[in-house]
Amino acid sequence: MTGLLKDFTKEDLKIFKEEFESFLPEEIYDFHVHLWEKDFYKLKISKNRIKQNPFLDPEIVQFTYKNFKDISKKLLY
Repeated sequence: MTGLLKDFTKEDLKIFKEEFESFLPEEIYDFHVHLWEKDFYKLKISKNRIKQNPFLDPEIVQFTYKNFKDISKKLLY
């Protein structure tokens, strides 16, 4: 954990200890999803960018809230 704190100043750490440390749990999990619609993209995405990000696969033209709900139902229920 020390390596993650290298960019924080002494003042940052002081504020954290005074204002947050007493009520935050030891572990925090972040669960989130990125939603997009095909109309969000104004420009054509380059092949190189698609290779870097599998979610830009040309066969996946959008991932909407409805898509998310459908997949969640299949995976979580």
